[in-house]
Formats: sequence, C-alpha cells, structure tokens
Amino acid sequence: MDLRYTYRLGFALSAALWLSACGGKLFQIPYNTEPDEPEPTAIKVGLELGGANKFFKKWLDVEQIDISGMARLDNGDFFLIHDSKDSPAEQFRPRFGVLSIDAVNGTSLYQEIRLSDRTWRKLGGPANDLEAICGLPQNSDEFLLLESSNYNGRDGRIFHVRLKQRGKKWKIKILGMASLPKQDEDEETPYNFEGMGCVQEADDRVEVVLGDRGEGKHRSRLFWNTLDLRKHRFLRGDRFKVLEYGIRAPVWETLGETNVRHISDLYIDKLGRMWIASAYDEGDFGPFASVVYMAGYASPGHILPVDWNPDPVFQVKIGGIKIEALGPALSDDCLLSVGTDDEGFGGQLGEVFCKDPEVKVYNENLPTN
Repeated sequence: MDLRYTYRLGFALSAALWLSACGGKLFQIPYNTEPDEPEPTAIKVGLELGGANKFFKKWLDVEQIDISGMARLDNGDFFLIHDSKDSPAEQFRPRFGVLSIDAVNGTSLYQEIRLSDRTWRKLGGPANDLEAICGLPQNSDEFLLLESSNYNGRDGRIFHVRLKQRGKKWKIKILGMASLPKQDEDEETPYNFEGMGCVQEADDRVEVVLGDRGEGKHRSRLFWNTLDLRKHRFLRGDRFKVLEYGIRAPVWETLGETNVRHISDLYIDKLGRMWIASAYDEGDFGPFASVVYMAGYASPGHILPVDWNPDPVFQVKIGGIKIEALGPALSDDCLLSVGTDDEGFGGQLGEVFCKDPEVKVYNENLPTN
C-alpha cells in the first residue's frame, strides 16, 4: 500500500473515532479499502484518474489541484478556484480553472486558466488566497471571486469575472474589482473570509453575503452589502453590515474548538437555501473532519438578504476530509457537490445528501432540488 494512503487511512480512522463521540450517526469514508459489503456513507463518489479507492476517489494529481471554491457552469463543468498565495513560492500555482467530467467514460479533465502578468499588475498583483466564488443568477457566465483578507498592505478584493469558452479553451475576462470591507478599529480578530453567497435582484446590483471563517473560540460572522456591478463599489458604505454573529458549527462539542473553522464555505442554491460547511483541521496532514448543514434561506427584496436558521435540521458529518467548497450536485439523487482542500493530500470532489439505495441515511424528509 502506498505510504501516503497508509497515512490517510490512519488520519481518517482517527477523525472517525473523535467524531463518534459527538453523538448521532457518523458516516466514515474508508480509504483504499475493499470491504465485502459497502458501509453506508453520506458522500457519493465521483470519478478518478487511477487508484482503487471505491468510496471517495481523487480525480487529479495532489500537486495539481485543491479546491477552495466551486461553481457549476451551464454545460455541466465546474469552475474551480484555488487558494494560491501571492508569494514567490506559489506564483506559478493555479488560481482558477475548469474541471470537465465525462460520467459515461469515467474520466475528467482539468484545464488551468491563466491571466497575463500585465493584467495582474493592473489589478494590483496576482490574486492571493481565493477562498469563495458565487455565480450571478441573472448572468450565468459571470461570477464573483473572493480573496480571504487584506495582504501585505493591500486591501482584499472581490473580482467580477466573465468566463467564456472559445473552442476547447476557457478564457476569463476581469470586468471589475471591489475592495473588501474595512474593519472596525475595535474588532479584535482580523477578517478572514471563507464563504460568499450572491442574492441578485437586478442586472446591475447584487446582495453579497460574506462568511468570516472564525476559529476556535472566535465565532464566525455573516456580513452583507450591496455591490454595484457596473461601478464596482458597495452601495452601503465601505463597512459591511453584520447579518449574524456568534456562528458555531453544530457538531464540535467533544472535539473542542482549537482546530475548528466555523465557516469553511457558504453556498446559496437555486432554491434560495443557504448551506454552510465547517471544517476540523489539525495541520497539513490532518486529521480532518467536516460538517455541512442548511443554515437559512435567501430573502430577496427584504430588509436583510438572508433569513438565518439558528437550529439547522439537515446536516451531514464526514470524517477524513476538509470541505472548503460547496456547489450544485452532479447527479439528480444528491443535493450538493463538495470540494476539499486536504492540504498535503490535495483535493477531491464528491456529493452529499444523496438519495441512493446504498446510502441508508437522509433518505427521509430531505428537501428536494
């Protein structure tokens, strides 16, 4: 057995043992194992290039891809972003690309998309630590991309982009850029955004909901503001409004909170349901664990863009992976796709909340697509 998978199996089992103390059901993902009767798992497997893992399969090379944000394109491909840093060590690492999936033949292809150095210079430097993406509901080929925070004296940024396919190649055009909200001087913890949702009421403006990561005892917060998509400025001042604070994932009671990121992604689906991912991360080689839950609903036209649900009903807990991306499902029998950034192990993609004969959980009372 490959040493990397040996480590991974150990970390997955460790996370499983810790999560089992949380109560409720634990859906363990075995790594590189072939049991006679598959155990029910809450994540539906995608495809892979090589390897024998039956339950959760990696598609791409460890060094080539980790997933910090994802959006589904009209043709079914995934627009992915990566958290590469604006540093000499990571200047040539991918920042975004498109993942094409052929479910019939069981293959996938990742195409990195690059911007010229000249374009990045005009924008103040290459993207640093892209952590979230949201599609604009009224403009299916346009997206907002979010940097996590300020960097080296430069304001963090939200990029407004258009993605087009020309022949077999994908091209990105930067339509504009807006600075992240300024932080109040009395706030102790710097912003570190991991999630973003878009509630669009008109072609020229969108309500932007940002999820601050939080960590340990520092709870996550939701912020919002209205972005003018033509002038690329926020209409409610340069400080975002607090939508909700004190956010804490619902399942980490016994694990403790030292290594918990209370929001690792945020996604508003086509029906307006707001989903949040939270992750447990002890370091580059784990152990990892994740939870995904439905946290509220978008409310376009109301005073606040989202109605928060403090008592989430639908949630899934998964040991062994660190979910950092949520998006539309690949298949009709699942609600969400998830992408992971498993640090030293690379990235993976699968599905959760699946109505599947082999998945014995969440088949009853699930919301539908």
